[in-house]
Amino acid sequence: MGTGGIAYLYLETRRLDESIGFWQALGYEVALRVDGAARLVHPSGSAVWLQGSTGETPLAYGVYLTATGALVDEPPVVPGGPVVETHWGSRIRPVRDPDGREFLLEARSEVE
Repeated sequence: MGTGGIAYLYLETRRLDESIGFWQALGYEVALRVDGAARLVHPSGSAVWLQGSTGETPLAYGVYLTATGALVDEPPVVPGGPVVETHWGSRIRPVRDPDGREFLLEARSEVE
């Protein structure tokens, strides 16, 4: 199980416009803006997906790595969870580093 590097960061925010401004100040440009969310891309190719959130629940985050091989549940090469189909058409598998931090391997569908 290999990766092609970090595909994007997923960050929930309660202050979408301010968060967009923060990432723009770091050199990212808005590539897509939809109701309550934005995708920003850096000239180097890295990306950030900002998702607006309301309420008092903890803000979610995710580090998505591009999977270069098949995502399989068994045998696990690194600790993690099962492969899950997403509502945006990809498959993800959570994996954990030795300190317990979660990263998400993502296999994108052929049609986007």
